[in-house]
Amino acid sequence: GYAAQNILRYVPGINILVEDNNHRQYGILEPLRIKINEENYIVVNSAYTENNSVILNIESNLPLYNNISAIDKNGSIVELDTLDIIQDSETFEWFGSFTYDFSKLKNKFDIVYENYKLPIEMVELPEISSEEYSYISVEHLNAKIATITNYVDDALEISLLTKSNSANQIISLPMNDIYLLDSSGKKYYCSGKRSSNTIYFDSDLSFLDNRQKAGMKLVIPYASFVDESLESSIAINKNTPTPLSVTLGKYDLSINEINWSKQSNSFKFKTENGEYHSVDNQKSQKLELIIDKTLTNANKINLKNISASANQSELVEHNYNGIKLQFSDPYAEENSIKNANIQKIIPNIKNDANKVNITFSSPIIQIDSKITIPLQP
Repeated sequence: GYAAQNILRYVPGINILVEDNNHRQYGILEPLRIKINEENYIVVNSAYTENNSVILNIESNLPLYNNISAIDKNGSIVELDTLDIIQDSETFEWFGSFTYDFSKLKNKFDIVYENYKLPIEMVELPEISSEEYSYISVEHLNAKIATITNYVDDALEISLLTKSNSANQIISLPMNDIYLLDSSGKKYYCSGKRSSNTIYFDSDLSFLDNRQKAGMKLVIPYASFVDESLESSIAINKNTPTPLSVTLGKYDLSINEINWSKQSNSFKFKTENGEYHSVDNQKSQKLELIIDKTLTNANKINLKNISASANQSELVEHNYNGIKLQFSDPYAEENSIKNANIQKIIPNIKNDANKVNITFSSPIIQIDSKITIPLQP
């Protein structure tokens, strides 16, 4: 259905939508940057308020993100409520979401790293008037999607903004596959993309007559989301029958194959005094799971991927003369997604284990039905 009762605002820098329920919401309108030296940097891509909290999306290549803090204008350190980081282990580049709790919300504060200070001054977020957006609720996606249209150099610019009804759900839209559909059924695919949520359509759309423009619709052929709150554990032994059903929230997934096998691990490492050592024939087991992408209790909703892991206590701890060795998964490349199945390999299970507890989490769910949004003429 369609709904637009509340004032809508959007956060520049990321494709999320916020509803203003008689509360003003603040944020920054463009990214802010600290240049530490010729190589290192901190960029605040977005900042916006939720009640008395401020959520900042920050990227940097500094190895110590724990040294970043928020200081209010009274010089007091602001409490860090949550921190979620994705980091590249080779380049040290990372992207993080920082949530700071203010006892009384201020629109001015500083982000501080050692002797460097980045002033943050938030303004009231832009309001989207009803003439500027088309807005739709998507039931299976548990979210709302808004489109904002604008003409830039005769090209039609469309920004897609999403608002999930769950704080643990991250939505992904296939921007390159989205198209426009006019009243005669002709499709128009995008000619360019400016950011993760803005696409452009060629100027030939300006030659459409008013009837075609009035019937123009934006079509999202499919959408996906990851729900970080969904988690389920199940014990699997060497006699567990298949297919095995696993309930994950409101979804039921099916494990079609369970395969146990032996493995022998080898380690090469360097000690603090510079000596190289190798440890061979470290015996363990690996478990292969073949998971059906089709969810057994859902129509046009499929499993795109999922995390599967064993309890740490059920894995082999390798060591050499008291030195704990870090196990590198040689089977990581074997995890694959085929036409109908998802393959998951859990290596390094204790060699004498007859069963293992597997935790499934963070499923990526794909909605395979089209989402159609009528555009403003």
